[in-house]
Parts: sequence; C-alpha cells; structure tokens
Amino acid sequence: MFKYLKLKNKKGFSTIEVLATALVFSIAAVAIAGITAKSLQLQRRATATQKIQENAMFVLEYMAREIRLSSIRNQDSNCATTVLNLTHPVSGAVSYNIVNGTVIRTANGFSENLSSNDIQFSRMVFCIRGSPLGDNQPTRITILTTISDRSPSTLASINLQTTITTRVIAN
Repeated sequence: MFKYLKLKNKKGFSTIEVLATALVFSIAAVAIAGITAKSLQLQRRATATQKIQENAMFVLEYMAREIRLSSIRNQDSNCATTVLNLTHPVSGAVSYNIVNGTVIRTANGFSENLSSNDIQFSRMVFCIRGSPLGDNQPTRITILTTISDRSPSTLASINLQTTITTRVIAN
C-alpha cells in the first residue's frame, strides 16, 4: 500500500539544529512571560490607583460639603492638626480624624467610617488658615493626605492636597 512513498533521503534534523531551535523558542517564551507578568503588575497598580482616587474623591467631597457650611472650632495654622472640629448648622458638633487608616466622622456621639477597607489613609493633617474670628474673613482649610492601598505589598500611594473655604463669615 505504501510502496510509492519510499523516501530515498532519510535524513532528519541534527542535534545541534534541534538544540538551536529549542534555545530560540525558550528565549521567546521567557520574553513573552516577562512581558505578561509586567503587564499584569501594571494592571493591578492601575486598579489600585483607581480605587484610591475614587475613595479619596468621595471622602474629600463629603468633608468639603460639610466644611463649607460649618464654622471651625479649632483655629490652628501650624499644619499639625490631625483632628478637625467644626460646628455644622444641622448636624451640630462634627469631627474628622483617622483611626487605623480609616477616616472617621463623629457627629453627636455617633461615629461612621467614610473610607473603604480597600485603602488606608496614612496621613491627614489640616492647615487651618484665615484671620481670627471677628474680621469678616472666611476660614480656609487645607487638607493634606497620603493614601495607599491595603494590599500586602503596597501597589500605589498618592499624596493629595485640597483647600476648602468656609461660607460662614463670623462677626
């Protein structure tokens, strides 16, 4: 049945040719694996950065809305204040601080977490600027924060700064 398929030249690949081919494919496979690992690492870092930014925007915007309508109880301009105390027209006495990397809002004796468990606020200080009460100038509060993700090996860390001016002018 196969009598017409006889090959006259029965030579194959030499050992050196096989080893050279295996070396080329091994180098290509290692390069592709490295590129894939790096792209996965970059994707994880981008996801962690996005979580940090979304949560930080929520926390800072929440605080800004309350600060704009409130009068500030602690007037300290040396940028060392870690607790912000204010008097809100509806909520009354409100304070913001960090406990174990979580931003805590306390109002009328009730505390609530503002930040998620995925991120950690490692620093949050308040620079309270403005003239003392009685000069008809609004108070400016600059919030300086350092935020990172809570993964075992920190993928991303962001420093943020924002300044909020109160709309309350004290007489």
